[in-house]
Amino acid sequence: MADTGDLILFRGKAFEAKLQRAVTGSEFDHVAIVLKYSTSDIFIMEALGGKIVRKILLSELKKCGDLNFNN
Repeated sequence: MADTGDLILFRGKAFEAKLQRAVTGSEFDHVAIVLKYSTSDIFIMEALGGKIVRKILLSELKKCGDLNFNN
């Protein structure tokens, strides 16, 4: 599935995300890195702006209704 160091690229649905993609000419507007622990827990770490960094279980992120994952 995913391993430490893998990158997850996002395409947000919010106006700001669409605007960012339009201005930068990029397909994606956000990125996170995968952290896999020996306990088999898979987390992602992402910067949310400023000095805020979030670490969240990948299984929790999948529960968000606006994200689509292909396994």
